[in-house]
Amino acid sequence: ITFSSSLTTIGNYAFADCNRLTTIVFSVHFPAIGDEAFSKHFLETLDLSACTDCTESDIQFFKKYSIETIKLPSNFTSISERPFAGFSRLLSLDFSACTGITEIAFRAFISCHNIKNIVLPPNITTIGKEAFTYCKNLKSVDLSGCISLTKIDYRAFAECIEAEVVLPESITSITPGAFGGARIYEKNDLDCKKVKIKGG
Repeated sequence: ITFSSSLTTIGNYAFADCNRLTTIVFSVHFPAIGDEAFSKHFLETLDLSACTDCTESDIQFFKKYSIETIKLPSNFTSISERPFAGFSRLLSLDFSACTGITEIAFRAFISCHNIKNIVLPPNITTIGKEAFTYCKNLKSVDLSGCISLTKIDYRAFAECIEAEVVLPESITSITPGAFGGARIYEKNDLDCKKVKIKGG
């Protein structure tokens, strides 16, 4: 279903019994949404690509739903602490169009257990502490196109045991434990499957 830009409110339980509704597309404006507005078990795709006024808190509203794919608008400019943390069924993320994003903050995607692929914007400079920790099914992490990336912080990809990471030549700082193996309080932290620098 695609909501028009004139929509201002979606009431409580408005689509709660629509078990075949798997995709919702928002237009320019993000409406106020009531409790249990959609079916928790069937909603899979959240398309905000045209919703230029959506915020991280708007996205967090959908954490309780079975979201597998999120599409963000190109004017999205920040990923702060924990906005996607706990989206347990999220499968893929593509932020390549969000050129204003320069940092992935602390625990931004921690415990997104099912996520397999991520595409980050080219202007990213820093991937913060524990940003993708416990993303145990993350496989493809091709950062070679992130030509401004210089720093990957502590445990950013720790316990991403399936991840094969490709870094850009611009990288200058990799904090110990960034890819696992250096947790202070536990000795069983798991490493990424493979890490290499493009051209290296």
